[in-house]
Amino acid sequence: MSTDREREVESRLGVRRHELLKGVEGVTQRVLQEHGVGASLAALAANAVADWVAHSMRGQVISFPSDTAYRLADQHLRIWDESRAGATYDVLAIRYGLSERHIRSILADISRRLDRQAKARKIPPAQRGLLED
Repeated sequence: MSTDREREVESRLGVRRHELLKGVEGVTQRVLQEHGVGASLAALAANAVADWVAHSMRGQVISFPSDTAYRLADQHLRIWDESRAGATYDVLAIRYGLSERHIRSILADISRRLDRQAKARKIPPAQRGLLED
């Protein structure tokens, strides 16, 4: 027989599990749509990925270390460098097999990250461009 405390913990864990699977589904759907997959097909594939994670990881206890930081993919950094060197969105899109919209999204994400880093280090706006080189 479960105690109230055990039921409360299991309920919170269930909520966290659901949040993780919804996150996996949402990110998968967004990335597929950014790559030109239609909304209904992207939703179907995203749901299948979330179902696979839930099924294949059932019964497992997985810990994500809190110091794990997301690192930009090498490809994204190459896109950033080439953009700074003058490559246009359409050239980058063709070179990397991505849509122009996705290229713009990658560059905007990197720009936001650099801006947050600069603000955290209290670097004046006029000097923030120096971080990018």
